[in-house]
Amino acid sequence: MYIGFISDLTDRFLSHNELATKGRTVKYRPWVIAHTEEFQTKKGSYYKGKPIEIGQQQKVCL
Repeated sequence: MYIGFISDLTDRFLSHNELATKGRTVKYRPWVIAHTEEFQTKKGSYYKGKPIEIGQQQKVCL
């Protein structure tokens, strides 16, 4: 799962699925889009994503 702020989703996925030759994202190809949300500001996306990230960390720690 990726949670974050991206200004160009198409370019980001092109990079993950085709252009990258090394790194963590290559290992998990193909990346697919399951859900997106658009926000007018980066701050708005931060407040939406932060509780989700915290929930993921808690699951890993259990």
